[in-house]
Amino acid sequence: MIFSQHIYELKFRFLYILVAVLNCWCVAYWYKYELLYLIQLANSYFIFTHISEVFLSLLKTSFLVAGLVSLPYASIQIGCFLCPCLYTYEARTLLNFLKKLTLVIIIGNFFFLKVLFPWSWQFFSEFETTQATHSVAIFFENRLQDYLNFFVHFFFFFNFTLILILIGYQFFDNLDMLSKFRKFIYLGIVIISACITPPDVISQLSLSAPIILIYEFKIFTTRLYLNYVNSATN
Repeated sequence: MIFSQHIYELKFRFLYILVAVLNCWCVAYWYKYELLYLIQLANSYFIFTHISEVFLSLLKTSFLVAGLVSLPYASIQIGCFLCPCLYTYEARTLLNFLKKLTLVIIIGNFFFLKVLFPWSWQFFSEFETTQATHSVAIFFENRLQDYLNFFVHFFFFFNFTLILILIGYQFFDNLDMLSKFRKFIYLGIVIISACITPPDVISQLSLSAPIILIYEFKIFTTRLYLNYVNSATN
């Protein structure tokens, strides 16, 4: 197969992924209030202070849900494109990684929705005070955009951390690969952070910087582990 045929196939596979994301986005936006009910905590209500705030917030949330739902299909398309040019053991490794990735995301997100996110929201909500218990009364009004931004940022951070842990488990001894693709990982983190955060540098850095630090910590621990193994064998 010549190079132009590879480009032709790759273009159509990305087109299939784009169509799948758009279809999932249409379905997610059609059931936008049902999705909001699923991530809404008990006894919570929302306010909005801008006329287009609800529309834009639900639009962004529906798109992110569509991207997450269509991720297995996108993984299948990428795997079908890569498998013919891989050795048998490489294709088997890629398939096992995709299976583990799907399982980890499903179990991790169930834990995130049922345990981690409600606990974190309760922790920050406890800073609300009344004059009966404190000298200053601090009341909290649950704004829809702030709630969804908190959920999306925390959700993205949690899932990317899971993916990094899985990559470290799958390719723990391949320090060269982690260092080689470092700049591409950083570029992807910054681009995704810019897409899901408000258009200011502080918000983008507050989301991308912790993930980059986790990636650097992963490289550091891998280097320590390899040095320990080498010293033990010698």
